[in-house]
Amino acid sequence: MTVSVRAIPITAEQAREPVRARSKALAYLDADKSVDELRSATLGGGSNMDLGHDLLSVHNKSFAFWSRWFDAAERGAPLDFELQRRIVTEIPDDVWTGEDAPRRVAQEIARIERGFRTSVVPPLIVRSDGIWDIAEDRQISQGALDFAKAQVESSLDAIIASGGGNGLTETSFEANLIRSVLSKDGSEASLIAAAFYNSCLSLKRNIGNVYPDDSAHNILANVLYTSVEEICSEIPEVEPRIARLAELESRHYPTKEDRADLRSVAEVLEQTVPLTQRARREIEEAADVVANSENPPRVWRAILVNRLTTLGGWLDQVQQYDKRANWLIGLAKRISGWFFSGEG
Repeated sequence: MTVSVRAIPITAEQAREPVRARSKALAYLDADKSVDELRSATLGGGSNMDLGHDLLSVHNKSFAFWSRWFDAAERGAPLDFELQRRIVTEIPDDVWTGEDAPRRVAQEIARIERGFRTSVVPPLIVRSDGIWDIAEDRQISQGALDFAKAQVESSLDAIIASGGGNGLTETSFEANLIRSVLSKDGSEASLIAAAFYNSCLSLKRNIGNVYPDDSAHNILANVLYTSVEEICSEIPEVEPRIARLAELESRHYPTKEDRADLRSVAEVLEQTVPLTQRARREIEEAADVVANSENPPRVWRAILVNRLTTLGGWLDQVQQYDKRANWLIGLAKRISGWFFSGEG
C-alpha cells in the first residue's frame, strides 16, 4: 500500500521568517512513501528535523501539531502511526493545497486528533448503503466474557452486602458504571473493558480517601483490572483503546448548557444523520448518561465526543448546513472542550 504525504503551502507572511530560504524543503515533504516507511520515518523524517525547528519557531497555532510531531520524532518516540496515517489519508487534497491551507489543515488535524484520542470503542463507519454503523469488534468467547463479568459482579455484591460504614454503595459512581455494562454482550466487549477500567481508576483513586483501604475494596479493584486484561488478551485492539482512555485528561465537565443540549441530540440526529439502530442507541445512551449524571464517567464522555466529532465532521464535509446540522456541528466542537483546548 502506498500513500502520498501532503504538502502544506507556506504563506507569504511565514516566508518572511529567517528560514525563508529553507521553508519550502520542509513544507513539501517526500511523497509516495509506503506505510512501512511512514512508520519508521513519520511524516517526513531525517533531514527535515532542523528545518522543522526553524520553521516552527514561528509561533502560529496552525503549526501546533507539527511542532509536537517534530519533538516526538527527535525523541525517537514518533506520534502514533495510525494517527499519522489518518492525517495523511483523510484530509482532502483541496484542503492541503487550497487557500489558507495551514489554518484549514490545522482544523482538520484537530478534528482527527479529537476523534482518535477519544476512540475507546470501535469507530463509527459508513456502510455501503450510506448508513452510519458501529464497526464490528472482534468477538470474545462468551465463556471468557461471562467469567470476567461474574467475577466483577460477585466482588461488587460482596462490598455492598457488607454495608460497611463509608464503603462503596449501590449509588456510588463505580457501582453505577459497573452495573451499566454487566448486561451487555460480547459485541460490546470494548465498552465493557473501558467501563471496568474507568471504574478501576476511580476506585484506586478513592481507596484510602473516600472508601476504606480494606481487602474488599482492593479485591474489587484488582478483579476489575484482571478482567480488563482478560478481555485485552482475547481482543488485542482493546488494549490501545484502554490506553487512550487512561491518557484522556478532563479539562472541565459538562455545563448546564451542555446537558440541556444533549437532551436534544436524539431528535436532531433523527433528522440529520442516517444511523443504524445500534449506533443510534449507543449515542442516545451516552447522551443520556452524560446529561443526567452528576459526575458523568470518562468513558461515556469520550464516546459522546468521538461520535459527535465524527458525525459533525461528516456533516461539514458534505456541506449539509441547515439549522439542525449547524447546531450539531457546533455542539460537537463545544463538547470537545471537555478534553481538548479550543485550537482548530
